[in-house]
Amino acid sequence: MIDFIKFLFSKRFIGHLIIAGLITGSGLWGVFKYLDSYTLHGESITVPDFSGKKIAEIEVFASEYNLGYKIIDSVYKPNAPKGAVLEQNPKPDSQVKKDRKIYLTVSRILPPLIELPELKDVTSRIAYGIIESKGLRIGNVIPEPSTCTDCVIRLEIKGKEVIGKIKVAKNTKIDIVVGIGESDVMVSIPPLLGLTEEVAKLLMREKSLSFGVNQCDLCATAKDSANARIFRQFPEYNSSAAINLGGSIDVWRTADSTKWASVIIVNDSLATDTITK
Repeated sequence: MIDFIKFLFSKRFIGHLIIAGLITGSGLWGVFKYLDSYTLHGESITVPDFSGKKIAEIEVFASEYNLGYKIIDSVYKPNAPKGAVLEQNPKPDSQVKKDRKIYLTVSRILPPLIELPELKDVTSRIAYGIIESKGLRIGNVIPEPSTCTDCVIRLEIKGKEVIGKIKVAKNTKIDIVVGIGESDVMVSIPPLLGLTEEVAKLLMREKSLSFGVNQCDLCATAKDSANARIFRQFPEYNSSAAINLGGSIDVWRTADSTKWASVIIVNDSLATDTITK
């Protein structure tokens, strides 16, 4: 025990201890130096503000600050500049290392397409809720005499009727034609034989009437339907016959010219006009 204590205080042990301390200290200094170099200690960069930068500008802008970037999401905002940065991570003025990647959210250039369902005959209140829930806007609400009170007669976009299920851009304005019931006012029944659906519809709107049954024979394509003409209507035309304002007329159309060519056409000028279109 006494010999061990003497050894601890000997010059030889103390010399070895000093050498070991120097080696350890040098090793630690080298490790810390390497870590400083690897992590670029003291060489942080202030993150610039990418907000509003267009996609075409981002690469040049990022390279000026020795930063990388990655677009991780795109969001449609109708009032935001198209293709511009909306959000970034890390935030502006954050301290990061050189070559750090900045994650960006940009505004979509084109709005997403939304499927607009058929809403005919549903109540106006339900229609409003469905349209708004799909990211679309309610445009004009147009009252029209009809046998159905407070129900959707049709949807329109920029004055054109929406037919079937279609896809429209998000935020599109949808006009809703709503029935207000039949009126006690009587209007004359228009002669529709020989007319296309488009021309007949315009004539009926002038009298606040609408189609009831609207059947088309041999209409395999949209072109067939557009060119088909009415060969039968109910109630039938009569110069003295009348119908309630807001009522409906059933029509039967056909793409077979031999079927409607023999009908008695009262609206000669309208029928001729629609044939020559």
